[in-house]
Amino acid sequence: MKSYLEPIDIKINKSKNLLNEIKKSIYEWISLNEIHLKHFYSDDKLAFQLIVESFIPPPLDEWSLNIGIIINLLRSALDNLAFALSRLKTDPPIKPKQIYFPICDTLKKFNEAKKYMSQMDKSASQLIEALQPFQRDGSPENGTIDSDLLLLLQKLNNYDKHQIPCTAEITLDNFNCNFSTNVENIDITEKGNTIINNVPLKNGAIILELHSKSPLEVHGNFNYKYTISVIVDNKPYEAIDILERLGYYTELVIAQFRRFFN
Repeated sequence: MKSYLEPIDIKINKSKNLLNEIKKSIYEWISLNEIHLKHFYSDDKLAFQLIVESFIPPPLDEWSLNIGIIINLLRSALDNLAFALSRLKTDPPIKPKQIYFPICDTLKKFNEAKKYMSQMDKSASQLIEALQPFQRDGSPENGTIDSDLLLLLQKLNNYDKHQIPCTAEITLDNFNCNFSTNVENIDITEKGNTIINNVPLKNGAIILELHSKSPLEVHGNFNYKYTISVIVDNKPYEAIDILERLGYYTELVIAQFRRFFN
C-alpha cells in the first residue's frame, strides 16, 4: 500500500527539482544584472521622480510558467492523497470522480465538501478536517486564516488554472529614503505631496514622486533592494521564499497521513 504514495512523492520531488532550477536562474540573473534608478524633474521643477533605467529583462515568462507548474504539482498531490486514502477502503473507489482534498476557510464550506471524503476511512477525513484553514482561531498556537499556507496554495492554484496564471515580477524588497528638499512642506510621510509606487520594476517605471507648489531641489540618498515576487491580490510574495514554504507545508501535511499506508 506504500505504492499508493509513489505518484504523490514523484510530484513532490519534481516540484523540488523545478524550484531548484528557478532558484539557480533567479540568483544567476540577479548576480549578472543591476537595476538603477535615475531622477527626473518636470520642466517647471514642481515635480520630482525616481524612474527605473533601462535594463535587460529577466525571463519572467519562463519563471511564471514554472511557478505555476510547481503550484499545480503541490495542489494536485493533495488530491492524489485523498484518492489514495480512498483506495485503502475500496480499490478502485466506487465513485472516483467524487474525491478530492478540500481546503476551506469556513466550516460551512467544509461541511459542503464532506461528500468528497465519504469514500475514505473516517479517521482520515477527520484528520483532513483538523488541518483545515478555518481551524485557525488567531491564537499564537494556531495562527490566523490569512496566514494559512494551504489557503494560499488553493488561491494560487485556482488563479493559475481558471483565471490569470501565476505571474513573476521584479519588485522592491526594501526602499529607504534619506533626502532633503528646499521646500519645507515636503515630507516623505505626507501622502499629499509624496507618492511611493509599489509597482513591478520595469523599464521606465516610476518608483517615487514628489510634488510641490514651489520649484524643487532634492538632495540625499535612495537605498533599495529588489527581488522576484509572485503577485497575489496585488500583494507581492518573495517567489523563492513562498514556494519553499508552500512546498514544505504541503509535504508536512502529506506526512500526517503516511501512517495510514504502513
